[in-house]
This record gives sequence, structure tokens and C-alpha cells, in this order.
Amino acid sequence: MSTLKTFTMRRRLLATAFIATAFAATPASASWGNWWGKSVEGSGKVVKQERNVQDFRAIQISVPGKVELKQGNHEAVSIETDDNIQAMLEVVVEGNTLKIRSKEKNQYPKTRNLSIVVHFKNLDDFALESSGSVKSDKIIGTDLKLRIGGSGEMDVNELKAETLKVSIGGSGNFSARGVVPQIAGTIGGSGELNMAKLAAKDVRISIGGSGSVQTWVSDNLNVRIGGSGTVNYYGDPQVSKSIGGSGSVNRKGAQP
Repeated sequence: MSTLKTFTMRRRLLATAFIATAFAATPASASWGNWWGKSVEGSGKVVKQERNVQDFRAIQISVPGKVELKQGNHEAVSIETDDNIQAMLEVVVEGNTLKIRSKEKNQYPKTRNLSIVVHFKNLDDFALESSGSVKSDKIIGTDLKLRIGGSGEMDVNELKAETLKVSIGGSGNFSARGVVPQIAGTIGGSGELNMAKLAAKDVRISIGGSGSVQTWVSDNLNVRIGGSGTVNYYGDPQVSKSIGGSGSVNRKGAQP
């Protein structure tokens, strides 16, 4: 056997041994996420804290949990979770944005006991950057921007605004009911926009992956699909579409 072949075989054997040793040294409870950061297990002792906040018009959630948004005449945040998780969460207002996140960038809470209630007066921008769920009885605004960056879910029972820009960057889900004259929806992955009960006049949809959209529009519907996405619509709008993949645009009826 040549010297080069012998050297190559030795390198492969050493690489295999290194990988096997790494896995053997990894605890069975470790997850792939721990390779990039440290997940902190909840203690099981649940406590509730009120956090003082004021003067914000945007909200950014960067921790996984159950979030409830309540619009009214005051601003406040309450968090109910394990005591050790409570200590690692940071609630700050930067500029006009309320941010709820881990104090340390490489630490992530791992618990089923994380509930966040945010009371707000006005809302222009909301971003969910985790795998949590968000619910709101109502959001009333003017120009509203909603973003779901991962596999999170958001549901709004009553949504009223002049314009809405909603985007999903992963496999998230957004659903809402109400009235918004102008809507722009974007899906970059396999997410879903369920807006069949959200009455609109003009709707623009852009899908870059395998996402799906349901919408209710009266005047104009503009659709661009670059993948295998699907748009189902209600109403009798003028439809313009550009489909670069195997996507489809389908009329489902006059109204949902």
C-alpha cells in the first residue's frame, strides 16, 4: 500500500474516532441546540412578576412561551414562569420597542411554564422571533407590521387597521379576523397566512417557498409565487399573478 493511501486511511480512522468520542462524551439529554447555546431547565417552582415598562409602540419577543397581547389604556408586562427562568429574562424598552429576551445571548429557557402578558396602548410593529404562541382579543391600529421569524403562531380575534404588512420567515402560522383595507403578505418558507375572515380591498401576496395563504379581497389581488405555494381567495377581485414554480391561485367562492 502506498504511503499516500496509508496516510489517508489513518486520517479517516482518527476522524471517526474523534466523532465517536464526542458523541460518547455528550449527555443523553443534550440537544442539537446546545451545540450553539446553553438551554436552562426550569426549576419547577413557578412565580409571577410584574415588570415596569412604558412608552413603547413596538414589541419584540425572543423567548419561547405563551404570549397574550391586551390593548387598553395602560402599559405593563407580567411574566409567570420558573423562578430560575424568571431571573434570566430581561424586559427592556429600547427606543420605542419593548424587548423580552434572555439576559445572556447564549442562554435559552427550556420550560413549559412561561406565560407572558403584555398590556399596550398603541402598536405599530410586532415581532415573534421564537417558537412561541401569541394570542390577542383585539389589535386596533393604523399602519401595522407583524413578523413571525420561526415556527411561532399568532392569532388575532379582531384586527382593524388601515394597512397591514405580515411576514413569515419559517414554518409559522398567522390567523386573524377583522377589517384591513390594504394587506401585504410575505412567506419565505412553509408558513401559513389564514386571512379568510380578514376583509380587505387590495391584497399583495409573495411566496418564496411552499407556504399557503387564504384571503378575502374585493378589489385587487396581486400574487407572486416562486415555489410551490398556494393562494386560495374569496371575493371577485381583479387578479394578477406571476408563478415561477408549481404554485397555484384558486378562487374558493364569493365569501368565506
